[in-house]
Amino acid sequence: MTDQTYQPVSAPADFLDGFRRVPRAPQGRMSEAQAARVAAREARVAAAAEFIADLISGRARAYYLREVLAPSSPEMIRVIESNYPGVIAPRVIQESARGIDLDEAMSISDFPLLTGDVLERTMLARFAEVPQVWRQYIDVGAPLRDFRDIKMLETTGGNEEYEEISDLEGLTYTSIAESSQTMSPALYGKAMRLSWRLMMNDDLDAFSVIPRALAQGGRRTINKFATDLLFDSTGPDATIFTTGRGNRLTGNPALSVTSLAAAITALMSFTDSTGEPINVDGVRLVYGPGLHTTVQNILNTLSFDATTDAGAASNRTIRVNNWMTSGITPVMDPYIPVVVTGGNAATSWMVTAAPNASRPLARIRFLQGFEQPALYQKAPNTQRVGGGLDPEIGDFQSMASEFKGLVAFAGLAGIEYKSGVASNGSGS
Repeated sequence: MTDQTYQPVSAPADFLDGFRRVPRAPQGRMSEAQAARVAAREARVAAAAEFIADLISGRARAYYLREVLAPSSPEMIRVIESNYPGVIAPRVIQESARGIDLDEAMSISDFPLLTGDVLERTMLARFAEVPQVWRQYIDVGAPLRDFRDIKMLETTGGNEEYEEISDLEGLTYTSIAESSQTMSPALYGKAMRLSWRLMMNDDLDAFSVIPRALAQGGRRTINKFATDLLFDSTGPDATIFTTGRGNRLTGNPALSVTSLAAAITALMSFTDSTGEPINVDGVRLVYGPGLHTTVQNILNTLSFDATTDAGAASNRTIRVNNWMTSGITPVMDPYIPVVVTGGNAATSWMVTAAPNASRPLARIRFLQGFEQPALYQKAPNTQRVGGGLDPEIGDFQSMASEFKGLVAFAGLAGIEYKSGVASNGSGS
C-alpha cells in the first residue's frame, strides 16, 4: 500500500474576486433595530408601571384606566400620552389624529389582560354595600337592546284534558287565547360637581367618595323601584293582591304560623285557565324589618301545635315538627317601610313562588350594559399655554370636575297574580 500524505491546496489569489465582506454584529449583541425595539418596549413597560403606581396611589384619575383600555376621547388620549408615553398604542394615537372613530379602536398596551378587571372588582365591591334582596322574589329578565317598549305576549288554552272519543264521533276542537302586557324602559341618573378648591383642600379624601356615593344612589334607585312594584303606601299593592282573586288573605291577618300556612295553602291551590293545578317550585316569605323577629321565631321553632280537620267534629290539636324550616326561604326587604308609608309597614308580608318561574309575579329588565349603575367623569377642557390638557383644573369656565351615574331598566308587576299571596297584617 502506497503511503499517501495529505497536501493542502492553495487557493488562487483571485479566489474571492466579485465577493464583498458582510458586516456582522459582535457575538451576543443585538442589531440597532432590535435594540430600538427592546428599548421601546422597556419604555412602554416603565410607563405602564408608573401609570399603575399613580392609579393605586390616587395621583392618576380612575377614569384614565378606562380610556387606556378603550380610548374614546382624543383629548384624553393626548393627556395620557403626554404623561405616560407609550401606554396607548401608537396606532390608536395615529387614528385619533386622523379623526377615525375611536369606539372601535382597542389598546394593545402590555397590561390590560393583567389589570383590566382590577377597577371593576373595586367598583363592584363598593356597589355591593347595599344588598339587592329583591332579586330573591322578583325575576330579572334578559337585557334590553334599546328604549323601545317591550310587549310580552302570553297564550292560554289549548292544554285542556282530552275527551274520550266514542264510536263514530269526531274530535272536539279547542282554541288558544292571547293577551299582552307592556314594559317601558326609563333612564335614571344623578350628577355631582366638585369644585377645584375642594379638590385642592381634599384632606378628607372627599374626591374618592364621589364614585361610591353615586353608585350607592343608583343601587338605591333600583331597590326602591323593585319594592314599589309589589307594595304601595298601605302594604301589598292593592291592584295586584285582592280577595276576589284569592291572592290576598281574608281579613289581612298578622303573620303567624296559622296565617303563613293559610297563605302557602292558597298559593299551592291556584289553578291555570283550564282548571289544572300550577306547579309551585320554592316559596319565598317576603317581609319588612318590623317582622324580622316574628319570622325568626316561626322558622326556628322546633315544633308547634297544629289542628287537624279544621272545622270538623273530630278536630284536635297535635304537636308537629316545624316543616316550614325546609320549605320556605325568608327574604327581609328593608325597603318595605320606605315604600309602605300608610301605617302597615311593620306588619305587611307576602309569600311568592320562586322568581325564576315561567310566569313570575314581577320582572325587571335592564338596558344592556347598564345592569349596574355606570359611572362617568367629564373630560377636562382646560389646556396650559404651550402644553397639554390639565386634568386637575377640569372645566375651563368653572374649574370644576363633574361626575354622573346612569342606570336604565324597565319593570312590570302583576305579570301573574297567582304567583303570590299577601296580607298587610292589619287584621281588617
